[in-house]
Amino acid sequence: MVILESMERARRRAEEVLFHQPSVEGILARREARRSRPADAGLAIALAGELKAAQSQDGSWGGNLLRSAQALLRLRDLEPGAAAAASAVSRGLSWLRGRQGAPGRYGDGCDPSAHGVGVCHHFLAGFFAPCPPEDTLAAIRLDCGAPVEGEPDTRAAVSCVALRALLAWGEWGSELSLHVDGLCRIAGLWRRWAEGLLSPPAHLTVVRALLDAPASAQRETAARHGLGLMLRAQRADGTWPDVDVFLVLDVLHAAQASQHDDNRMGDAVRRAAGLLAVSQQEDGSWGSEDMPRRTLIGWRALRAAMLAG
Repeated sequence: MVILESMERARRRAEEVLFHQPSVEGILARREARRSRPADAGLAIALAGELKAAQSQDGSWGGNLLRSAQALLRLRDLEPGAAAAASAVSRGLSWLRGRQGAPGRYGDGCDPSAHGVGVCHHFLAGFFAPCPPEDTLAAIRLDCGAPVEGEPDTRAAVSCVALRALLAWGEWGSELSLHVDGLCRIAGLWRRWAEGLLSPPAHLTVVRALLDAPASAQRETAARHGLGLMLRAQRADGTWPDVDVFLVLDVLHAAQASQHDDNRMGDAVRRAAGLLAVSQQEDGSWGSEDMPRRTLIGWRALRAAMLAG
């Protein structure tokens, strides 16, 4: 009972922030809670306009693959009924496609160890290159605030976000299908938590992209495999080793929204929600590095836990 009361207080604090916030996350929270305001339509237009104004002439956002993909995902959140043919979106998607298969992508090149497990250019195709192969890609931060560090993890993670941006706007074709097939291969090589080709945060971006991909038996199997390993790795205190809890909760939310839900996911969310309830700040956020997306993810987890009882 005490835990439920603390989760309820945390949910209300997060709502006090989100339901009054003039942000993408505020719009999404109000939409999901059926608390949309008359002003939200105009706010969405204004926020989308700000994103489009920041777009470069070449269609990217500052020539950065991750930033460009995240901008396109945010535009989809703001304009769920818009067509991919809209000028800013079309130019952005075209720029993303131009990075597909370019040198510097995950799986570019070949060596005996990579070839042995099938993650070289002989087996993988359709991945996006965030930077040339001679450059070192700095640590990245996903929009949920979770960091991904080190090569080749960052290249794989950024490619997964770019794939999701294209899928969000209804893009599909042989190259994207090959990318998804490659993710299935990578997910299948994840035998135990933290024992695979990529770090846990990068692996979770793989699972997240698979959840967004068109359904197939192969993709369903790969996604469920990754989700199962993730669920088994949760600690009793609601955390996961070597990964930001908000990234895991974002993946769980996507899984539940895409009909991958089962009792284990609900249990995992409830354990994590208990952790969120005791770690939330009085202002409704989760720490000094809080981002609006983290507040939304935390609220979704707390709300799901409370609705499930």
